[in-house]
Amino acid sequence: MICTEPGAALSVFLDVVTARSEQFTEVVFCAPFIDTLTARRLGVLAGRARGTRCGITIITAPQGRRSLSQVLSRIDEFGVLKITVRPDLHAKACLALARGRGGRSEAMITSANLTSAAFCKNLELGVRATSRSAPGRALLAQIRHALSQLSN
Repeated sequence: MICTEPGAALSVFLDVVTARSEQFTEVVFCAPFIDTLTARRLGVLAGRARGTRCGITIITAPQGRRSLSQVLSRIDEFGVLKITVRPDLHAKACLALARGRGGRSEAMITSANLTSAAFCKNLELGVRATSRSAPGRALLAQIRHALSQLSN
């Protein structure tokens, strides 16, 4: 399935992967800006993911890394969190890879940063793809590849 989504859908995506981290092998967030509220939410996800063996990758710009550092005093304490800093980053996307064949993987390419303003106030637009259809699976594979290139 491929569909359009507002910025608030990214907040829901974060809630879902946090509540169900055991269903995913890897979750990737890519955004240059992360506010402290969302950094706290990412910290909750990392804490839950440690117990479920779900890897978390965050690709961000230096200012996003500063927000994460302010909130997560010992970022490496979770053992599941990989942070890549890209000074020239403008891309915004997220990806959740399902554990096992029966699970539903999904990804979003969006104009929304990882901020409360993007979730609640700004007019944002994104495209969501799930593994429910062949075109969705193909788009997920392309997004996964692009994000892996950004995180190296």
